[in-house]
Amino acid sequence: MDVAAWLRDLGLGQYVGRFRENEIEADVLPELTEADLEKLGLPLGPRKRILKAIASLGEAPKTSGTESLALSPKDAAERRQLTVMFCDLVGSTALSARLDPEDMRHVIRGYQDACSGVVARYDGFLAKFMGDGILAYDVGAHTHQIATQWRTDLPHTLLATNGWSSMGYGMPAAYAAKLVHPDASVVAVVGDGCFQMTAGELSLARRQNLHVPVIVLNDGWLGLMKVKQERKTYSLSGVYLGAPPESPPHYFGVPCRAAKNAEQFDAALDWAFALKGPSVIETFIDAAAYSATVFD
Repeated sequence: MDVAAWLRDLGLGQYVGRFRENEIEADVLPELTEADLEKLGLPLGPRKRILKAIASLGEAPKTSGTESLALSPKDAAERRQLTVMFCDLVGSTALSARLDPEDMRHVIRGYQDACSGVVARYDGFLAKFMGDGILAYDVGAHTHQIATQWRTDLPHTLLATNGWSSMGYGMPAAYAAKLVHPDASVVAVVGDGCFQMTAGELSLARRQNLHVPVIVLNDGWLGLMKVKQERKTYSLSGVYLGAPPESPPHYFGVPCRAAKNAEQFDAALDWAFALKGPSVIETFIDAAAYSATVFD
């Protein structure tokens, strides 16, 4: 049994990270006690729902001697009404302006626990929470596009260096965020120049088993420096890194996967989030677009 999928079916997907960090697999579930779940930091409501669900795992359906144990697909089919509901916290923007970021995170977490509790009580399925992930990104031409196009719903969920001034920021920031918020989904986006500077951080991610996908924008250029030289009509100097080589199977033991189109990128993201540790996705892109879209 997939414990992560089981938790999501219960509407408790926010606790998948805690179960993974403590290496709680399906065979361990029947041994869990309320004290164990309390040590994991779970509130009372989720603890009770998990224990109830664990108890039901061992229950077999009862049949009488006259009932057939093998139901045909027709007999087993069931027509059920499907209701899809989207929930949002009213006034969250105003709250985020009034509250300290950490206090705001506690408010959001309490709201999520309340929603998941109601959904679970009516045997519903909570697909996902939106807006509570963390993105850390490095300095480069891509910085301009992320800053103008990426939506944030909570404070401290989009991490960039002050003044967009320091290359080599993205990966350490992402790993620090994961250590501080182990239950949050964290992703790093870095250029190939910044990746050369901080690739060694992957060895830390492997030792700590930090579940953080690192997306490398590989185009063979120091893109922002290229744009700056073009704007001043200088000849290009020192900004070409060379033709990107094919992606290796791993960096420092951290698995790597290449993506050369949108479909491969979608598949690589699914692969990275399904892992239980760090990963690298090398996306091969064309630097020419930056010249028309970035103004610095």
